Amino acid sequence: MKKLILALIAVIINCSACDSELIFPEAEFSVSNYSGRIEIENTSRYATEYKWDFGNGETSEEKEPMVYYTDSGTYTIKLTAKGKTGETTISREINVTNSSYRQFGFVNFDSRFNEHSILLDGEEIGTLKGVYKNTGLIYCLVNEDGRLNYYGLKNKDYTFTIKRSDGKVTRTGTISKSEKGCGPFYRTVQ
Repeated sequence: MKKLILALIAVIINCSACDSELIFPEAEFSVSNYSGRIEIENTSRYATEYKWDFGNGETSEEKEPMVYYTDSGTYTIKLTAKGKTGETTISREINVTNSSYRQFGFVNFDSRFNEHSILLDGEEIGTLKGVYKNTGLIYCLVNEDGRLNYYGLKNKDYTFTIKRSDGKVTRTGTISKSEKGCGPFYRTVQ
């Protein structure tokens, strides 16, 4: 009987130290809505990978992404949390009214240079890689080779600078606060 009790104690001790990779992941998050800028706190447990769908055509695999909505409306944010034992998905609806943000696109048609740094008011916002091949899609649907869309513009004028990978400035200019969206509102890097 004493051996049985010792064996049970050993199992309990070993089980309490069970690795979290043996537990099914639990997807969970909360959002803070700041007039279109959505900050996400990921409180998922036992997950090692995350896939987000923001309901506006954008996705992310960051643990705690931030997303900008440029149009008012109701959006469904979906998180899939994946661990070694499987995955779970959770969705939350958010309501964006009077967004303070807008998007703008940058496009490269020049095959001579495949990497450009994009700066707004002197701060780098991203790197445009590749050459855009006209697939018939509207510029602002998704980021792809040769195109970089930026969603965090406030309603003010911006100066932009575009630099090639060799450091040469290829274009500078102004994005007016009246330019919203990226269908007709985009800049080429040349």
